[in-house]
Amino acid sequence: MAIVQICVFSLFFAVMGFLLRKKKSYWLIAGYNTMSPEEKAKYNEKYDIDKIAKYLGLLFYYIAITVPIVVYLDMYLLNSRLMQIILTGIYILSIAGFLCFIAIKLLDKDSKHMIIFLCGIALVVCVFAGISVL
Repeated sequence: MAIVQICVFSLFFAVMGFLLRKKKSYWLIAGYNTMSPEEKAKYNEKYDIDKIAKYLGLLFYYIAITVPIVVYLDMYLLNSRLMQIILTGIYILSIAGFLCFIAIKLLDKDSKHMIIFLCGIALVVCVFAGISVL
């Protein structure tokens, strides 16, 4: 049963990635679909919605491909609870790193410094949270 659920989950993210990257389904981006045409025009001047959709689509593809791998490793190959925690932590950090990469690619120079700083804080919090679990 878990295999079917993971396959449906991965298929969902793959379809979302396809819709964002290939079909330009910008309504999937939170908040963008509720903007008025004037707000969308102003937003598109500041940010490139095509780039945002491209990178979010890549993130969805990444999740669709890696979730079954991580779940398989977690369920069948890792016998230790510690190794499961480490694997899950690495996976979460990889997604956070991907989100930081997206933010750095899309934002201006001043905003990039803030994103890097916030990513550093998130990394420290994750490390301390991981240590506290052990």
